[in-house]
Amino acid sequence: ASTFIRLIELNLELFFLEGTSMSAPVVAGAAALVRQYFEDGYYPTGLKSSSDSMKPSGILVKAVIINGGQPLSMIQNFQTYSKSKQYDHAQGHGL
Repeated sequence: ASTFIRLIELNLELFFLEGTSMSAPVVAGAAALVRQYFEDGYYPTGLKSSSDSMKPSGILVKAVIINGGQPLSMIQNFQTYSKSKQYDHAQGHGL
């Protein structure tokens, strides 16, 4: 049985999902927070100021998200884990 069905049988209300299908909602949420950061005027001082408010371009939001990425040290391949290097088949933002 799937993990979700098993959790229903146990009457648990909390479960997690993982994998690439979950990356889109995570990045969309991060993009919304980055956009709000600029629109609320936190840039460049880090303090909220309506005079610093700006409407960020899509490419600025994308650049901030990419720049904020951290290298993966390990990747999961089904039931096994292996070491990963920057800019290999598992990471490197499309390079």
